[in-house]
Amino acid sequence: MKKIYFIFALILSIFSSIFAQNDSLRINKSVFLFYDSSDYVPVLTRLPYVEANQGLLHVQYENLGTNAIARPSARLDITHETFPGGTPGWGLVTSWVLSLDSLNVGEVDTLRFLSCFDPTVLGSFQAEVKLYNSVGRALDSSVFQFRVLDTILSKHTSVSSSVKTGPSFFSDTITGQSGGTVTGDRFATLFELKNIVPTYAAIPTSISIYISNDSNNIGAEFVPKIWEINVDSMGTPNFIDVIVASSFIPTTIGVANLG
Repeated sequence: MKKIYFIFALILSIFSSIFAQNDSLRINKSVFLFYDSSDYVPVLTRLPYVEANQGLLHVQYENLGTNAIARPSARLDITHETFPGGTPGWGLVTSWVLSLDSLNVGEVDTLRFLSCFDPTVLGSFQAEVKLYNSVGRALDSSVFQFRVLDTILSKHTSVSSSVKTGPSFFSDTITGQSGGTVTGDRFATLFELKNIVPTYAAIPTSISIYISNDSNNIGAEFVPKIWEINVDSMGTPNFIDVIVASSFIPTTIGVANLG
């Protein structure tokens, strides 16, 4: 009798696994944005309180199962995890359940949801999105973490990567010349400020960058600068506009700056 029970349980387990594979949604990309003015959207993980409003959930997902999925749904939960000092936060602060369009096998779709999330407190937050099939079974989930602070704009993450970047990884589309070979080469990353930012809060006081732990960086010089640009002209040659802030003295990278 025990052997029959074991075989029966094994068959149920196999069938459950097969049915589970029939409905399969995978999240390919999931971010929580606070800027959406152009195709070149900066993904920030730290931002000032005055900039943190109307968060936009952007999720790209794909049907990897063997069946079309009718009436899937998504749930977005935003949790206040900790205050800036590290003490426990308020917990779940807001939640939405969203109806999605049916998805055929192999089809990819994108969800863009303006949450109108306006944090009323500083600290660390987590935006978690879960996808469900029509009977409420969770198919995939993704978490995006961000911090709302007083004055910091940052793309910093706690995840280290072996991927490198810099001027030498690019070339001039007009001359074909590789970057990093001529004094004055520029390498920049995009940040955006909304119009709601008061003038006094929009004055930069410092810039922090990460330099990879590569000895080839030792001896290289750079000059931190901030340019104002027109996002409508990005992707075209010479789109950088005026310099709004600059260091006057070049910084030479030493051993202590690595990593």
